Amino acid sequence: NCDMLQAGLDHIIKNFEVVAFRNNFATPWRVGDRFVEVLVVIKVTKERYETIAHVCEIRLEELSFHRARETATPHLSQFLDHLRVAYDRACKDPNLVAYLARTVLESPSEGHGLRVFRRHLARRFGSCVCGWRCSVPATGRWLSFERFRDICHAL
Repeated sequence: NCDMLQAGLDHIIKNFEVVAFRNNFATPWRVGDRFVEVLVVIKVTKERYETIAHVCEIRLEELSFHRARETATPHLSQFLDHLRVAYDRACKDPNLVAYLARTVLESPSEGHGLRVFRRHLARRFGSCVCGWRCSVPATGRWLSFERFRDICHAL
């Protein structure tokens, strides 16, 4: 439960040097994973007197989400296998397609503001790509950030 997650996080903060913290309960991954990720520094002894600082990832998650992920793992593997078979003849590296699919599924979904912006582009121009092509000058491939920002505000 949340109290145990908080207690675990408090214990980690007291006993380790915390480098970074990411709360994936607020923005769960597309496959539904919710967890807290903490990066801590661990001193590893290389030789007798030499220690090396190593960054270690600690992942705190509720048991129910962990069990759900374990249950879904064979289904995800089966999906990726079917994807490899489907793209076996269409591309040179079906493993790359499976890797890309897994990376997308194991990433947080896009934010609300970006979804609204993409829908606006699709309604106004038919698709995001058409909106981009109509708005970006054809004179060059590179844009400064200021020009990019101006185009986004104009859309």
